[in-house]
Amino acid sequence: MYSGFVIGLLLGFLLQRGQFCFVSGFRSIYTQKSLRFLTALFIAISIQSVGFFTLEHFGIIQIPTSQLPLLATLLGGLLFGIGMSLANCCGSGAWFRTGEGAIGGYLALLSFALTMAATQSGILKYQINGLLENPLSLDNMYLTFQLSPWYFVILLIFSTALLGYVEWRSRRYRFPTPPSPAIIFPKIFARTDLPPKS
Repeated sequence: MYSGFVIGLLLGFLLQRGQFCFVSGFRSIYTQKSLRFLTALFIAISIQSVGFFTLEHFGIIQIPTSQLPLLATLLGGLLFGIGMSLANCCGSGAWFRTGEGAIGGYLALLSFALTMAATQSGILKYQINGLLENPLSLDNMYLTFQLSPWYFVILLIFSTALLGYVEWRSRRYRFPTPPSPAIIFPKIFARTDLPPKS
């Protein structure tokens, strides 16, 4: 319990300070032509993938497998995307914005909790169960293609490094030139021998 509290506290602090929200992050790709959020997302997925498959390799954990309900996945992703656009925040963004006191964050979390309860054990349960029937035989990518998961992890790490290099080379993140001393200490370095204005 205590470890969960500490990890949750650190995660919430990082989400709030980094403003890690999928809505604003993907919006910045189109509006600002910035890959900053996408790079951070790939870094997080790369670290998670290396950790998960390392633990699975040593038999510490077992990664579950399940078949793909294609229609439910597509419909759920579409509805979730529409909900994020209307709420102007994603799940993680709703949490830290609620902590900041934003009313929209409270409404988004309330709607999220109500719809989750309705689909799992409420009035929408039977409609959702119908969409989960007859799933495809597709599974995880490495099981579908009968390959080692480390091939995909290496490809992911390479893509992450490429994104990081492109982002680092962008003009936005080049180190600025040192400021002039007159900007730091204007009263000391300002010129006083200029003639008065007529």
